This record gives sequence, structure tokens and C-alpha cells, in this order.
Amino acid sequence: MNAPSRTEPGKAFPLALQLLTLLTVCAFVYWFRLGDGGFFGTEAHRAVPAYEMLEAARDREADQATSMGDWLVPRMFDQPYLRKPPGMPWAIAGMSAVLGETVFAARAVSALSCTIMAFLAFGFARRWFGPRAALCAGLAQALMPVLWETGRAAEIEPLNNLGTQIAALLLIDAVMFARTRPARVLSAMIASFGVVWFALAKGPASVPVIVGVVAAACIVARSWRPLAGVLWITLAVAGCLIAGLGWMIASAAAAEPVAPVTQSPGAFLFEPGMIVGVLTLPFVAFASVLPASFALFFPWGPDARAESNGPGFTPERYRLARALALAWLIAIGVFMVFGVRNPRYTLPAACLLPPLAGVYLSGIGAWLTPKRGRIARPLVLGRPTLLAGVLIVGALGYMYTVEANRRATSGSPTGIAIGEALVDWIVEHPGPIVLIADGVVEARPEVVLEIERALAQQGLEARVLWIPGLDLKGRDITVETRFITLLRTDADVGDRGLETIDGRDVEPLSLAPDEDGWDFHKYRAALYLVEPGRSQIDRGAGAESP
Repeated sequence: MNAPSRTEPGKAFPLALQLLTLLTVCAFVYWFRLGDGGFFGTEAHRAVPAYEMLEAARDREADQATSMGDWLVPRMFDQPYLRKPPGMPWAIAGMSAVLGETVFAARAVSALSCTIMAFLAFGFARRWFGPRAALCAGLAQALMPVLWETGRAAEIEPLNNLGTQIAALLLIDAVMFARTRPARVLSAMIASFGVVWFALAKGPASVPVIVGVVAAACIVARSWRPLAGVLWITLAVAGCLIAGLGWMIASAAAAEPVAPVTQSPGAFLFEPGMIVGVLTLPFVAFASVLPASFALFFPWGPDARAESNGPGFTPERYRLARALALAWLIAIGVFMVFGVRNPRYTLPAACLLPPLAGVYLSGIGAWLTPKRGRIARPLVLGRPTLLAGVLIVGALGYMYTVEANRRATSGSPTGIAIGEALVDWIVEHPGPIVLIADGVVEARPEVVLEIERALAQQGLEARVLWIPGLDLKGRDITVETRFITLLRTDADVGDRGLETIDGRDVEPLSLAPDEDGWDFHKYRAALYLVEPGRSQIDRGAGAESP
């Protein structure tokens, strides 16, 4: 067993310089060129419901009335949409109300979430492990490569991860670090809001992390007693708030004239034939959060125990480090029990690693034993500052290669082109029109969003609707108007070959330069004119369909 290599833990940069350094890195990694390109992937599935919330709010304000239903049940092109809880649309709506309905504003929710996470990792590491660990932990959070993709996109994961981090780290603080009962109660209360936060962002997806934190704290303390005074506070407050919000959302959804589009959490869990993915999950999850996951090796063994009794480190810090590492391992085990096979769904657990990485990075050349110092140095390419520099260069490379290619798959240019062609056609054939779509909305909602914006900019009398299955029954206002439908025509899709809608003939509307339609990413779409007639497609008066 080796003695610790130094008697002092080493000096830290001044606090102001540490904060400025972390802010600069976050600004570069998450905010640089954030608004480039149109929506891609599932970004528009998050942004369009937010825009419709803002539109409903403007309409209600003009009528001097309010409606919580517009915010409790998100809509996408007037279709109630509850595949995910409403937390992300709320956040994008709030950001867009300040910055405008832009790609930058929608992505800013994720960028801000990741920036806050870096500062939370910094703060908790400073509180638990001292000033030297703080900057290392903050940079470990900001420079974790697996977070760059979603942190620079309008996706749910960063918002969910932030709520998980708030809940998990505060629970550990309440159980293992807070000195007084008022401090423990305060940490537990704030942790409950973190639970509500992640529940509103992504439902129960982060529950395994909370299970991991609770179990790890008990194992490290070798007792259930540390939890008795605080856990019930977190569970009671969070449970009441989630139950109340869930009831409000369910009631609002039940009042909708058409059933919301939903998705069961079971769609992401165990399926027969996926056992290999489940069994390999720990290894893939570990690899996905490198290099921070290297810290998982350090809180164990005789040298780790020796360090906890040496200068620069304390038994309390040692127990905290072990709890963080054990919580990650248990959380991954719980994900496995539920049949999770995609490592992306384990990312909420990654919030436990940066404070752990921070304490051991700060121990290189300080309180780590000589043997463990020799092990740690190659893992950080010789020194932590060099590793940070390499990761910053890697972030720049990601932006100009992987991210640039992904953003090039946006359907926005196609939507703009279709919108321009459709505007010209409507000008030549004046009159009210309803554009309906299904498969295109499922694939790339930004295509339909750009069409809707083109029609609105010209002040045309038109509505854009998402009709799942293109089934017009159940819509409660009858209007006599023309219908145009935007159908996906690529292979192996339900829209292909559709000959009638609501019993009316569907005829090609040849407006595209290519008579087969418009291509976007791996999809193709074309416009079709639907025979005029009476149909239930709008809100209001409520007549029967033919």
C-alpha cells in the first residue's frame, strides 16, 4: 500500500477565474453556432407544440380569456399530442416568448440546461470535495462528448438530465453531507422539485437514478436510518405535485374532441430478442460517458482507503465518492431490470459522474497515492488541462462534421419550397383551403411548419392540420371547402398509394419540379387535391359528417 504523494491538496484558481473559465467553455461547446441550419431529427416535434401554445396564448389574450387546457395538452397542427409530458414545450414556449420563434431559441433550452448542469457539478464538487475539485468537475460535465449532441439540439434529454441532477445530487447532500436538520430538509425539498422537473420532461425515465442514489447512500452508510428523516419529504412533496399535475393533464386530455396521440413507456423497455442489448448495457453505457466514467475505478481498494485517512482527503469525502460511483452502478442495474437496451436512456445517470471525476482529477499530484497517480495520468493524457484541450478541439470537430451533416437532413428547405409552390397555386385558385398531413408530420414536422408559415405570411385563408391516419371522423365542425393533402410517397409508408380520403377521390397536384414530389432526407412527399365536399375537419359548430 502506498502513502499519499503530498501533504497538501494543492492550490486552486481564484473562484472568479474558475467561474469565468467554465462559462467560456460552456459558451463555446453549447452556444457557438447554435442556430445554424433548420430543425432536424425530432426537434420540430418539441418546437411545434410550443409555438401552438404561444399562438393560443395570443388568441386568448386578444379575447381577454384564459385556458389552461392550451398549456396542459400540447398540440401539433391542432392535434393533441401527449407522446411526452409537456415540460419541453413549456420550456421552448418560454424561451421563444423572449427570443422569438427561432431555431436558436428552441435549442437554447438544451444549451442552457447543459450550462446550468456544468455549474451545478462545479458547485456540488466545491461543497463536497473542495475548490480544486470544483473546476475539474464543471469541465468534466461540460466536456462530456455524449452530451454535445442533445445539448445543441431542441431535444428532451438535457432538460430531463438537469432535473435528474438537481434531484440526485441534492438527495446525496441531504443524506450524507448536510450538517443540520434544517439544511437536510431544505435539500430534500429542493430535490422534490427536481423529481417533478424530470417527470414533466420525460416521465419516469430517471426513476432508476433516484433508486440508485437512495440504495447507494444506504449501502455506504450501512443503515436505512440516514434516509428516514429526508426521503419521505422528497417523495411526499414530489408525489403530491406530480399526482396533481397528472390529474390536470388527464382531465384536459379527456375533454379534447379527438384522442391525443400518446406513447407508452413500455415501448422503450424489454422486448423478446433484445436480451443481448440488455446484458451489454453496462459496458456500452460506461463507454458512452467516457472519459468521466474512468473515475468509477478509483473509490475502491486498499489504496482508496489509505487516501481517505491521509492528508488532503477525508473519510467523509471518501464515502461521498463511493456513494456517487455506487449510485451510477445501481442505476444502470435498475435500467437493465426494466429491459433498457439503448445507452441513450441511461444518460440521466451521467450527472453523478462529474463530481466524482472532479475529486480524482484534483487528486493527481496531490493526495492520490503514487501508484494511483501513475494510473490516472495516462487516462488524462498526462495532465487534466491537456485532456480538456483535446475535448474542446473535439467539440469543434463535432460541430463541423457530425452536427453539420445531421443538420443538413432538415426538412425546412423542402417545406419552404412546397410552401412557395402552394402559395402560387392558391393565388391562381382563390378560396379557403385546408391542408392535411399525417406521415410527413410523423417524419419531419418542420416541413409542415414551413408550409404553414408560408401560407400565414401571405395572409391566405388556410389551415394546416395533422390528422392521424387521415381519418376525418370525429372532427366537430363541418365546412365546405377544398382539401389538399401532403402525402409521403417514399417506400414502405402508409400514405403511399392512398386513393381516397373520407370517401373522396385524391388526385395528384403536380406542383413539384419532379413530378414524383419533393425529397427530404430519406423521405419523399407530394401534394394531392381532394375532391371538394362537406367534412368534419374544423372546431366549432358540430355537424355530422357525410
